[in-house]
Amino acid sequence: MTKPRCYLAAPLFSEAERCFNLALTQQLEAYVSVYLPQRDGLLLRELREAGEDSTCASRMIFHADVAAIQAADLLVAVLDGSSVDDGVCFELGYAYCLGKVCIGLASDSRLAIGYFRNPMWDSALRECFSSTAELIEWAERISTRWFEHEFRG
Repeated sequence: MTKPRCYLAAPLFSEAERCFNLALTQQLEAYVSVYLPQRDGLLLRELREAGEDSTCASRMIFHADVAAIQAADLLVAVLDGSSVDDGVCFELGYAYCLGKVCIGLASDSRLAIGYFRNPMWDSALRECFSSTAELIEWAERISTRWFEHEFRG
């Protein structure tokens, strides 16, 4: 049986963020097939180093990531930080509009239930987990039942 395809929307601008994203991807990949933009897509820094101008590089990244979201069955959005990353917000909104299953990970206590959570991203989520462990447990559950249509639509 084919694993559900997951787009991992997460900030990727610091070494700490990229390390977290890779570790989360490794855990998720036991249950879902993950598209991680920093690993599977294009990075502005690398495109610039290869000689692409910023405008062209930005468009290349946009089109690659939009295509990956379109191909995904679900999107996991990492919502941590003092505010949710603007790229993650776009990816989440786009996936929601396409009818994808959208899941959040908000382990940052500033985004806990009871604190202000922007209704534009919060309402797009089918579920939101407060720990990586909870998210991985969810991924394990859905991986065995995905094609029974229990978690779609």
